[in-house]
Amino acid sequence: MIWMLVASSWRSFVDLVNADFGRHPFHLRAIVGIVEDVGRAQGPNRVRILDHGGGGCSTLLYLCAMGYTEIHGINLHSSNAKRWNRLLSEVLDIQETRLFSYDGGHLPFADDSFDVVFSQQVLEHVRPDVVDTYYAEEYRVLKPGGVVFHQ
Repeated sequence: MIWMLVASSWRSFVDLVNADFGRHPFHLRAIVGIVEDVGRAQGPNRVRILDHGGGGCSTLLYLCAMGYTEIHGINLHSSNAKRWNRLLSEVLDIQETRLFSYDGGHLPFADDSFDVVFSQQVLEHVRPDVVDTYYAEEYRVLKPGGVVFHQ
């Protein structure tokens, strides 16, 4: 019963996002523009996206509502990852784990995995002694020619 309600809410969210197509919320415009540029070249369902420090995952869910289904997120000690993965599984039939909690060091992804890596209001929280690792890990998982964007 609960997942039927969630699925109905998801459909309403998708309708809302697509009804305003082209008029994205201000704080998402740069990220959406980058993702759309990459998507034009290879199709929205093939763009692999990583939100590096995504917190509540709202930007990834927005992109998913736009049709970008290769979304992945990572956050420090996130208790939300399990819930969001269950939503992806139950409502969107994405069975693969896409949202992870991690220790702030090694990203749990293979080299050259993502077309787009982004963060929003994260860098100011990265300790100076680990900022080099933060960037090095992004570089490691970014595909050649990929795009990194920090807001």
